[in-house]
Amino acid sequence: MIQGSRMSSTTVCISGTNVWHKGNLFATVKVLNPDTCVLITSSEDAKGYLSPDRSKIEWDDGDCWQRETRLRPQIPDEASLAVRPAPGAGDVADSALGALLRRDAKALHDLFLDGSTADLEVDPTQVWKQMRWDPKWTGKPPQTPLVVAAILLQWPEGVEVCVRKGANVNGTYSGPFRHADGSVAREAAGAPILRVALTAQGPSQCTICQHVLSGKVRGRTFQTVRRKAKAHMDFVTAGFFDNFQGPFLET
Repeated sequence: MIQGSRMSSTTVCISGTNVWHKGNLFATVKVLNPDTCVLITSSEDAKGYLSPDRSKIEWDDGDCWQRETRLRPQIPDEASLAVRPAPGAGDVADSALGALLRRDAKALHDLFLDGSTADLEVDPTQVWKQMRWDPKWTGKPPQTPLVVAAILLQWPEGVEVCVRKGANVNGTYSGPFRHADGSVAREAAGAPILRVALTAQGPSQCTICQHVLSGKVRGRTFQTVRRKAKAHMDFVTAGFFDNFQGPFLET
């Protein structure tokens, strides 16, 4: 964060309309348009402008918020790797879940070199354990597609591999998911995968949504999520949704 001629560094998380700092609600954000927002605090308001490359927000009070960037592991092309015999579906699901939990993009990619789809179901209890989260779920664990597990773990690279390898981005998830404020939500009829993607926080949220949409979500689903889940989008994600024109799955 830049303050006048003095440079200081701190971290904030924008999730939906809320801005969190050191675990506490610091401010709220009101989006004026895809490139402009207002930061509302208890003491003052400040107007912010998203840079053309969407990497930072410059505030009219002199502050500058730089978006966190992370290095992405390279996912090799099929042509550069030897094709191995196809394992059984159960083995693939277990191995895929293991790769997710380790955040090993190469291992996840290699599992599907024989043409197998990444449209798999995995054990959500292992995902919740990795998240250090107890959703107080009772009964049979909900069906959890591999791509949803990657979303819950907030791992963009894992989501990308799943979508590239055929995961159904128009599926649903009837299990629990966690909002930025710690509250637990669930849609009995099943939440669209794009809606689940909005549970990611920080820079991962927009990236994960982009990967999901690259798999061609139904236009009606996109519009419904855009309308009903706006409050759960951070500033960058909201701008992306406002400007996204497809392509969508034709039905």
